[in-house]
Amino acid sequence: MRNRSGQDSFSSAVRQVGRTIAREDTSASLLCQSVNSLHQTGGFRQVRMVHWEGDRMQSCASAGPAPTPASSWPACLSGQGNCRNCSLRQPVIAEHTLVPLRGGETCRGALLLDETSPERLPELGEMAEDLALALQRLERLQLLTRRDELRRDIEALGQLGSWELDPETGEGTWTEGIASIHDLTQDTMAPGREGGLQFYEPESRALLERALRCAMEGGEGYDLELPMTSARGVRKWVRTLGAPVLENGHIVKIRGFLQDISRRKAVEEQLQASRSRADAIFSLILAGISIVRLADEQIVEVNPAMERLLGWSASEMRGKTLRQLGLFAESQTPVDLDRGEPMECRVRRKNGEEADFLLTGGAAEIDGEPCLLTVWHDISELRSSDRTLREIDRQARVVFENAPMGICQTDPLTGQILVANDRFCAMTGYGPEEIRSKTIMDLSHPEDNLRQKPIYRAVSKGELA
Repeated sequence: MRNRSGQDSFSSAVRQVGRTIAREDTSASLLCQSVNSLHQTGGFRQVRMVHWEGDRMQSCASAGPAPTPASSWPACLSGQGNCRNCSLRQPVIAEHTLVPLRGGETCRGALLLDETSPERLPELGEMAEDLALALQRLERLQLLTRRDELRRDIEALGQLGSWELDPETGEGTWTEGIASIHDLTQDTMAPGREGGLQFYEPESRALLERALRCAMEGGEGYDLELPMTSARGVRKWVRTLGAPVLENGHIVKIRGFLQDISRRKAVEEQLQASRSRADAIFSLILAGISIVRLADEQIVEVNPAMERLLGWSASEMRGKTLRQLGLFAESQTPVDLDRGEPMECRVRRKNGEEADFLLTGGAAEIDGEPCLLTVWHDISELRSSDRTLREIDRQARVVFENAPMGICQTDPLTGQILVANDRFCAMTGYGPEEIRSKTIMDLSHPEDNLRQKPIYRAVSKGELA
């Protein structure tokens, strides 16, 4: 390789490497093609090249017999480390020719060759610098590619896209996510501001145009949720955000993003419909209902029936506790309701009247807070009816026990005496306990029994009441 032919081969190999630098778009292919050019065209018997990016080896290529690592090798070539603290700054000739792939202050790898003549070192150094700059360009390209892939993944997962608008010309650019939301491709979506505004209904379009104008003229950002119709006629809800980009105090661009929020809106509409149905049911229930927050025992909500039952308006009861309203006439509180145990109590209405109530309910989480939901049943009429029935029963018993004639109650099917007053016992000569072991036929004349049996049979069949 020291004759003229060798020099020509070397120069030809360097030129091939230069063409490879301009052509290849990955680190691995750049190193592989460069190593092959130096080995096959340049006539080097042993060639090894590595590319490091930070702490990670990006690529490595070799040609010819594997050289035995020597102590003079840099750590990156021997695989013992990276190029962060590389001390090799210029090509050197030792047991082999070592050339750092250094562009500026940063070393990105190294090249190992057979021992060569010193006069070739400058040309090798220039080639290595070109390789280093090419690797730097590829690193940046790879970083941009990764970022673009990440952006695409985020846009797909978040159903969003970004855009940029020139306020002077009205021309704009956008990502694939924007086109996807509009059910278009980047190639088929019309450029500029009008291309995006055409998908909005007149009212929404007016709002968006006003927001864009404020951003371009007044530097105000915006955040809107608007309905739109895609190119396929699909009605969607989108969230659109925009903000001005300033340079030297002047607005040079408007940037923002668009997100498809149709699913979220659908869920919100379903929740609102469910809430409306629940509110309607809540309002129509005839029993009173109260919702009390357990943390502070304050009334959160009551239904219209509760207002009618107690006399307070909902606004008067909200934010108050049951004790503050003085509802319980007998110092009672529904402490056991959160365990599902009903409670009867006397309740004082706003006008001071007291009434009997049955309280039922239990603990429930409402709007994320533990609450006590109580149903208030006014049982005043029921209690009044019970008292009336008890009084009637008491009066009937007084008449029964003090009547001047004998009275007894019998089983309508068997004639068995169930109870008899004192006068009846005196007339028959039997005591109160003894008389209950007799039937009415036991105490009647046999001829009377013949007349009574058809009567009992008719009663048992429901033919005589």
